[in-house]
Amino acid sequence: MAMDRTRVAVEIYGTSYKLVGSSTEYMKQVARYVDEHMRTISKSHTRLDTPRIAVLAAVHMAEQAIQVQDFKNELNMMTGERSELRLEVSRLLEVQRERQEEFERLEAAAKEEAGRLIAAAEEERKRHLEIQENERKVHAEQLQEAVQAVEAARKKLEEELLEREIELQALRTSYEEEQAASREHQRQELAKAEAIRLQQLEEQKAAHLQELENIRETLTKEKTDTLSALQLELTETKSTLEEELEVTKSTLGKELEDTRLALGSELEDTKLTLGKELESTKAKLSKELAEEREALQREQTKNKELRQSQG
Repeated sequence: MAMDRTRVAVEIYGTSYKLVGSSTEYMKQVARYVDEHMRTISKSHTRLDTPRIAVLAAVHMAEQAIQVQDFKNELNMMTGERSELRLEVSRLLEVQRERQEEFERLEAAAKEEAGRLIAAAEEERKRHLEIQENERKVHAEQLQEAVQAVEAARKKLEEELLEREIELQALRTSYEEEQAASREHQRQELAKAEAIRLQQLEEQKAAHLQELENIRETLTKEKTDTLSALQLELTETKSTLEEELEVTKSTLGKELEDTRLALGSELEDTKLTLGKELESTKAKLSKELAEEREALQREQTKNKELRQSQG
C-alpha cells in the first residue's frame, strides 16, 4: 500500500518552501535542521551568498549522512560478529556440556576405583599391623639385650675409669718427684757455678795484685784482659743459664701440654703450680744474676781504687 503524502509549508533561511513528506512534524524538523545549519554557516562566513551557504550546508549534511552510513555499516558488521560470537558461545557450551558428562562419568569411575583401593588399603593395613606387632616383639627382645650390654659396658667403663684415676695419681706423684729432683739439680748446678766463679775471681784478684806489685805498666793490659775474660765468662754463664732456663721452660711446657692433652681438666691445677714454680725459679735466677753483676762491679771498683792507690 502506498504511503500517505503530506504537503507542508516551511521556511528555510528566510525563504518559504512547500515540502511533501510522510509527516508534518518530521518535515518541519528537517526544515529546522537545514535552517539552523545554514544560519550557523552564515555566521562563520558572512560574505557568502545564499546559494553558496546552501551548498556548504548540503556538503556538511552529506558528510554527516555518509558518517551515519558508515556507522550503520560498522553496526551491521558488529551485529554479524555478535551473531558469530553467539554461535561460538553455543558451540562452546555444547563442548562444555559434553566435557561435564565426561567428567561425571570419570568421577563415577574414580569413586568406584577409590572404593576398591580403600578396601585393598584396609586389608594391607591389617597385614602391616600384624607385621608391626611381630617386629615390636623382636625389637623388645633386642632392646632388652641392648640394655644388658649397656649395663655391662657401663660397669667396664667404671672399672677402666678407676684404673685411669689410679694411673693419674701415680703419674702426678712421679711428675712432682721429677720436678723436685730437677729443681734440686738446677740449684746444685747454680751453686757449683757460683763457687767456681768465686774461686776464679779470687785467683784472678791475687794474680792482679801480684802483677800490680811487679809491673805497673802491664797493669792496664792485664786488667783489661781480666775484665774481658770476666765479662765473657759472665756472658757465657748468663747465656748458659738462660739456655738452661729456656730448655727447662720448653721441657716443662711440652710435658705440661702432653699431660694436659692426656688427662684433661684434672691437670689444670698442676699446670698453674708449675707456672708459679717456674716464675719463682726465673725470679731467683734473675736475682742471682743481678747479685753476680753487683759483685763484679764491686770487684772492678776495688781494682780501680787499688790501681789509683798504686799510681
